[in-house]
Amino acid sequence: MRRLLVRLPNPLGDAVMATPALRALRRGLPG
Repeated sequence: MRRLLVRLPNPLGDAVMATPALRALRRGLPG
C-alpha cells in the first residue's frame, strides 16, 4: 500500500501520508 501511494503523487496519497503527522501535531499542541 505504501509503495503504491509513493508511486502515485496525488492529493489523496499525500493526505493519507500526512494524516499520522497531523494527529501527532494535534496531540503535541494543547487543546
